[in-house]
Amino acid sequence: MHFRPVMAFVASCITFSIIHPACAEEVADQGHIRYLKDHYTIRLNADGLPRTERDFIIRAIDDTGVKQLIQQYLTANKDKNLLTITAAETLKADGTVIPVPDADRKVQQGMLGGVSYPEQQLTQMTFPKLAVGDAIHLHYVYQRTKSDLPGGHSDAYYFGRDVIRENTRFTLEFPAALKLQFVTHELQPVQDQTKDGTRQLVWQFENTKVTQGDFGVVNNWQYTPHLMTTTFADWKAIAQAYQQGAAEKTILSEKVRKLTAQLTEGITEDREKARVLYDWVRKNIRYVASYIGDGGMVPNNTDTILERLYGDCKDHATLLEAMLGAAGIEASQVLIDADNDNYTLPPLPVFWFNHAINYLPGLHMYLDSTSDTTPFGMLPEYDRGHPVLITKGFEKVTETPALRAADLSAVRQTKTSVGINGEWKRVTRIGGKGLAAVLNREFLEGIGRGNEATWARNYLNSNTLSGSAELIAETAAEKTGFDYRFEENLNNMISQPEAAAVLMLPALDGPVNLDGIMKRYNESRRSTDFKCNSFEIRDETEMVLAPSLKAIYLPKNVRLNSGPVFADIRYEQRGQTIISKRHFGIDSERSWCAAEEYPRFQKAMKLVEKALEARVLYLRSDNRDKHKTKPTKQQTS
Repeated sequence: MHFRPVMAFVASCITFSIIHPACAEEVADQGHIRYLKDHYTIRLNADGLPRTERDFIIRAIDDTGVKQLIQQYLTANKDKNLLTITAAETLKADGTVIPVPDADRKVQQGMLGGVSYPEQQLTQMTFPKLAVGDAIHLHYVYQRTKSDLPGGHSDAYYFGRDVIRENTRFTLEFPAALKLQFVTHELQPVQDQTKDGTRQLVWQFENTKVTQGDFGVVNNWQYTPHLMTTTFADWKAIAQAYQQGAAEKTILSEKVRKLTAQLTEGITEDREKARVLYDWVRKNIRYVASYIGDGGMVPNNTDTILERLYGDCKDHATLLEAMLGAAGIEASQVLIDADNDNYTLPPLPVFWFNHAINYLPGLHMYLDSTSDTTPFGMLPEYDRGHPVLITKGFEKVTETPALRAADLSAVRQTKTSVGINGEWKRVTRIGGKGLAAVLNREFLEGIGRGNEATWARNYLNSNTLSGSAELIAETAAEKTGFDYRFEENLNNMISQPEAAAVLMLPALDGPVNLDGIMKRYNESRRSTDFKCNSFEIRDETEMVLAPSLKAIYLPKNVRLNSGPVFADIRYEQRGQTIISKRHFGIDSERSWCAAEEYPRFQKAMKLVEKALEARVLYLRSDNRDKHKTKPTKQQTS
């Protein structure tokens, strides 16, 4: 079972992978590990804080299973949890029990890697003499002593179908008078009784087959067996609880007022003031996923953030809100689950959020200053189309604007000269609008100035191409409308130059991951929601054939308008020049689509894919060649 720490937003504001696939095809093998026992007992006190006891035994089925089990990790916030490990041992197949010695229990203060949580304690246990067929036994208790947010507590537990489970049991006990909401999915009820003022519920779950989910599932939580509990009355209660701590730190100090006045001097328009302040925060406050302060959900105060010039997402949102307030612009912090996997909220108000951004009601605009490459007025893709809680003066759950085609619009221009011996000279220019332009800049920054030649050489080597290539950033002064170009002189593009079938495609894909998008539509059927976010690509390609090369076939023109999917793909020949113009993509009002929408999407996207893979055919000839061809005529499908 995988437990989602629903308050794990705490301070790093990073995205968590939460769920194993649930809706699924059967996998031939039985997996690498098997749960022989997994018992949870959750006891809530009158304040709704849980005492969580877990007792599990997991067997290693093969060597991979041994590697997965030999080390186990438990984390606890020292200020909010008491962790007690009552048993940690290897159960040999012959019945021998080998406890984990003290020397193999390592405790680390803080978390792992570059993300710092000083209040977190990590316990690592290495199980001795573990071999295939053996099992590990771990029994521990978490006693929650303090909630992350005032006035309530919530948890969510998931039971993935990626492992065999023989005996999974979940017991929930709480005072009958406690206003607790809970919901389960695919857990079998065993008991529901109230005695001496305590209500006890028991569920069990078994999984006899390892299964593999649909490719690219979104909103997967709703398909996975789970239990959710909360003492928050509604989403408003969560918004108000967060706002209570954030408001105390959003201080319009003298330092904040002075800096804001300097930055906005002479500016009268609120939109321009907001742009200047947003740009200053995103460029000058370094985003650092660190946990510093008196509570996981409480940001630092504004002067501390300005003094350090770094902060996490809550700090960014707090400082920007304060500076906007000092400029007379109303703003609120916003709770959001910033990822590309979850676009719906559960039926209960559990803490579902991992990120904080800002909302400006007067401009009806969301801003995320942690994304230092995203210009004013835009949101990064992982913030788009998500339900959110605007915490100041919360009224209802709202949603950030979904990505539309014009927001991720790539422009590609390719000019190719084809020689008689298979040599090519090709220039590909890449541009974009909206987030596509941002991704183009990030692509160049990722390579780094001065490293373009190395990148181009590696490109040729990885594609087994012979010749030379150059990657060149196009400057604003050139006014080409493109962000960069890639020039190639290739000796071996065509291995059999006397006759060839060639794709009229650019050398580089550009900012839209078209291959990744097309893979979403390879499933023959779906039973789960899927990603169907918007994008558009505008291609213009010219291919000039050497005089002795004759085109004998051009692909069919394609025009398609199937709901959100659109395509207009055309080919024509002008003497020795073949011209292709393509405009295609998806323009959807949501970033995700339901399973019942898949057949229509798949059919349309497969037609687009087929059209993009169509090839131009040509032959090499001389003056005596009998294969004289006329310019081909197009058909439209």
